[in-house]
Amino acid sequence: MYIKGELMKRVLLVIVGIIPLFLSGITLERSIELSLAKNRELLSKQFDISKAERDIEVSKSNLLPQLSFEVGGNISNTHNPEAFTGGPGNIEDKLTLTASEDAHMLADHMNGIYESLVPEDSETKVQVSSKIKATQLIYSGGKVSTGVKINQTLLEIQKDSYELAKENVIYRTKELFYSALLTRDVLQITKDSWALANKHYQQVKLMNEEGMSSDYDLLRAELEVSRLEPAVEKAINDYKMVISALEQHLGNSSIDVIEGDIVLPMAEDISLNQCYIELIDNRIELKMANKKKQIEKYSYKIAKSDYLPSIGLNSEVGIFAQDEDMPTDSDYYGYSYSIGIGFSIPLFTGFSTENKIKKAKLSLKQVLNDNADMEDKLRLEVKQNHLELGKTWKTVRTMNKNLELAESGFAIATTRYENQLGIQLELIDAQLQLKQAKLELKNATYNTIMATEKLHLSLGRKLN
Repeated sequence: MYIKGELMKRVLLVIVGIIPLFLSGITLERSIELSLAKNRELLSKQFDISKAERDIEVSKSNLLPQLSFEVGGNISNTHNPEAFTGGPGNIEDKLTLTASEDAHMLADHMNGIYESLVPEDSETKVQVSSKIKATQLIYSGGKVSTGVKINQTLLEIQKDSYELAKENVIYRTKELFYSALLTRDVLQITKDSWALANKHYQQVKLMNEEGMSSDYDLLRAELEVSRLEPAVEKAINDYKMVISALEQHLGNSSIDVIEGDIVLPMAEDISLNQCYIELIDNRIELKMANKKKQIEKYSYKIAKSDYLPSIGLNSEVGIFAQDEDMPTDSDYYGYSYSIGIGFSIPLFTGFSTENKIKKAKLSLKQVLNDNADMEDKLRLEVKQNHLELGKTWKTVRTMNKNLELAESGFAIATTRYENQLGIQLELIDAQLQLKQAKLELKNATYNTIMATEKLHLSLGRKLN
């Protein structure tokens, strides 16, 4: 007979190794707070909301006057061919000495006319202009205002999508948090079982030394201690893995230990019909589906508005100038302005409007069909979750009863063994049954908690 010193050493090291995990704690409320603050999906949803708000402002801008300012300048230089620049010369020089004063005056006027008609060898022109244009949509068949309503509805859908993602994040946080509590309790139960088996081994060892127990009893007690060692290590690894998953979910926040207990929720007596009523009233997906239906109605209205006329105002004010050099004198500047109203109505569009209307009708019917299908699936989901919750409560009641029986059986087996009325196998079996009953009750309690949360989620209730 020998004491498995190395075995005890390793187990003690394992136990010591998990002590740092129990330095400081995190609560469920803090976990939810961190998950909501650091979740990237929620951050992306917030960006979508901000973009949808900008889309509304962009669509509203089409209802306001549109102003634009234009300014331009041009410098041109032309070198004319010699054939175009020649002229008759100075006509006055060709007059005779006896020509009258009237003839000289006429010749001088003719010289001026020729100079204005015949281009110079090189000509330079400088032109500058600026104008302000304004347009105002008066009527477009309701396209712009309906477009604003579509974007407003899309914003509401984005907000609903954010709330839906938020509830899913909270549910996932609770699932991981309670999983961590479960694995922590499983670890503790396994450690307690090992400690109990080791205590029994020490008792059998003393009895064996006094000749009150056989070598087989000692070997059997030692094997039971050895058998529980890998179970302890597995429980430690399971706990660490769940903690790692929770840390990642919380944005890589460091967790030393979790605070809280796995406690049965308050039992709620709710019928399946009541669940269906809550589903219709609260489920975010159904609200989003109704808003998508409204968008398709708006799209149908826009398609029909292509038959209607559009009316708009436009105006323009401009100033311009032209000279051989940069014009600076106000005498070289002119101005212009105009104001008008435009009316346009489609006469024939190649049947595109008719096809747009038909497509909009089909889209509306498709949305109605999808919404009905979604409601059927959500009803089935609620029914399944309602049945699952009822099953978990029945399991909890059974496991509670089993634990009571296992505790009584262990107490009886211990008394019988200590009074040498029972055998060691009977005690070991009672220990195993007690451990199994505790684990099964913990699992049943966890399943009941999560089934409750899942039903609440499927009913559209706020989880936090």
